[in-house]
Amino acid sequence: MPTGPIPVTGPFDASQISERSQYVDFGRILVPAVDPNLVIKGELDQDSQKLVAITLELANSVLQVSVFSAASSEEVWPDVREQLATGLSGQGSEVEHGHSSLGPCLNVTLPASLETGQPERHIRFVGFDGPRWFLRGSITGAAITDPVANQTIESLFRSLVVDRGPEAMPPRELIALSMPAGNVAPPRQI
Repeated sequence: MPTGPIPVTGPFDASQISERSQYVDFGRILVPAVDPNLVIKGELDQDSQKLVAITLELANSVLQVSVFSAASSEEVWPDVREQLATGLSGQGSEVEHGHSSLGPCLNVTLPASLETGQPERHIRFVGFDGPRWFLRGSITGAAITDPVANQTIESLFRSLVVDRGPEAMPPRELIALSMPAGNVAPPRQI
């Protein structure tokens, strides 16, 4: 787990940990391998077939996370939060700026769709600005209404570790992840 002078809560930067063996390593995001009930799935971009997000299911809740590059002196979450709010409001979603134990967040209600039969859905967007990276999460399921499930999922978000890597990247670029060693992705469908 994290070592040295670090903040009380995460997410953490890879420079703050000394050992990776207690994590499921997706290259740029490390997930602590401490809860046997945690279900982890990789999310592929349909066009590029690159791994771009990780979905974590725990306590009847879902946390999906992606990591983006950032300038060392830039806070990304305030702008991303506003862009998300504007875009989702423009698509007919109800958007409320809120505050969670993770800091400022967006609480979003996506409208039901008669075309697809999709019921109304609730999502909480959270973010964290790290050194030269930004971690964005979306929370759904029981954590939206159940305080215990919410605490569990927010603790999971805080326990993540980001390894930005040394390469130069434009700010706000989505950073591709990699499958952990020993895992085989399903065959690509044609």
